[in-house]
Amino acid sequence: ISAGGIFSGSDVDLILGNTIVAGNTAPVYPDISSVAPTSSLASQTGNVIGNNEGVSLAEGTPSIGYDWVGTSASPVNALLGPLQNNGGPTDTHMLLNVSPAINFGLAATATGLTYDQRGNPNLRTRGLAPDSGAVELFAFETETTVGAESTTNGES
Repeated sequence: ISAGGIFSGSDVDLILGNTIVAGNTAPVYPDISSVAPTSSLASQTGNVIGNNEGVSLAEGTPSIGYDWVGTSASPVNALLGPLQNNGGPTDTHMLLNVSPAINFGLAATATGLTYDQRGNPNLRTRGLAPDSGAVELFAFETETTVGAESTTNGES
């Protein structure tokens, strides 16, 4: 038994919060699997799970537990860019402008996190709520003045 994104084969509890596990390509349990008899999977909400095959997360867009969960018949596309250098010490997948993960995270789960995975100056929460996943799409504020009108990140 395996999984493409996360696999737990030991007796441990998996706790996910504001996490994206989607678009993986393993032939069985492509995104996440927890198979040990005493292991469990708990959600702190704000997760985007592409395919729930292999775990007991309720499907839905968003589901009752405030997670966006797809199935093998109807997987959720997290709409991520390629793994690349988006700034910071590690490569990341940047959210595309129409990703369901934008503002989908839960602020309480992000408590104590000032910056996203890329570090300063990329704020962890920018907008209505933190984005699910490792990076904020609009992590820092830019202001542009054109004539008498001022915009912040493209918003008037």
